[in-house]
Amino acid sequence: MEKLIVASVLLLGLLLSSCAPADKREPEPAEAETPVAPELTTTTPPAALYAPDEVIDLGEYGGGVVAITDAGVYELTGELADGGIVVTADGVTLILDGADINCTNAPAIACEAGNLTIELRGENYLTATAQNAVQSVNDLTVHGSGSVDVSAEETALQAGKTLTISGGRVNIVNSRNAIESENVLITKGSVSLVSRENGVIGDSTLDISGGEITASANVYGLRSNGSLNVSGGKIISLHSVPDSEAFYLDGKIALTGGTIIVGGACPDISDISTQSFINFTDNIAAGTEIEVYPIGETPNGDRLLATYSAERDIDALKLSAPGIARGASYDIYLNGEFAETIIA
Repeated sequence: MEKLIVASVLLLGLLLSSCAPADKREPEPAEAETPVAPELTTTTPPAALYAPDEVIDLGEYGGGVVAITDAGVYELTGELADGGIVVTADGVTLILDGADINCTNAPAIACEAGNLTIELRGENYLTATAQNAVQSVNDLTVHGSGSVDVSAEETALQAGKTLTISGGRVNIVNSRNAIESENVLITKGSVSLVSRENGVIGDSTLDISGGEITASANVYGLRSNGSLNVSGGKIISLHSVPDSEAFYLDGKIALTGGTIIVGGACPDISDISTQSFINFTDNIAAGTEIEVYPIGETPNGDRLLATYSAERDIDALKLSAPGIARGASYDIYLNGEFAETIIA
């Protein structure tokens, strides 16, 4: 069965509806089955699990649409100068290994059926100058040991149901919204993002159990219209403009682990939370070394609860880490000198 269809870049428009050429051979699509919403899970696929069924050198095509119509594992390498990847089958894994995909009027990667997995190997680049960079109609999972730099006019990574990042290095250098899905799960890896509006959006659930997130957003760094659960990992979300905030949440944050360093207002902490925030009363200058110890402890590192080196001037800094409990007192040291005692 022919798996790949290359179309002229002149026909690239709205992906399958307007991108796939009529005069190229393509299997008749089977009647779509109603997708079943997956159970929300934090199961993570092992990195570098998949051996490719087919290796696609994008540099051989120059431009146009590469259509993947059968389930399988496809390794993408090389540069697609002006075109995109369109997936019309469930059960597809794309291994990005030295891939550079640029699209001027459609997503760089679009999954129109089922769920899509992206494994990162090596250094990769995705650019969509008019739309989302990566979008999946159902679930999207990103993992691996490599990296990807993403630039998008709209959303960098978007999924209809659940978006999971469980490995790799995702660097979103420019976007309107960086990551958006009904449910967002971040369990491992690193995410660095710059967005003109929001950073990470979980419309129903935003669950962070591992990895590292650094957000610079003009509106909200992390946003959820439902629940926000943090049980591990590290989150840094600071002001990028004066009116931006670290969080937007319709409710309270369930904070049971992880390190959070944010500027601006924070949501209330739920009753099930096992740690709290320290609210700094003074502005923190760029380059300041912050250390947090239990009250009365000598700053020799043995009981150090949290440390942070400010990358820029921060007002209204808030910090949470394991061992920081609501109502307890902590000594704050700035650049090795005692500054104040704060009640969490």
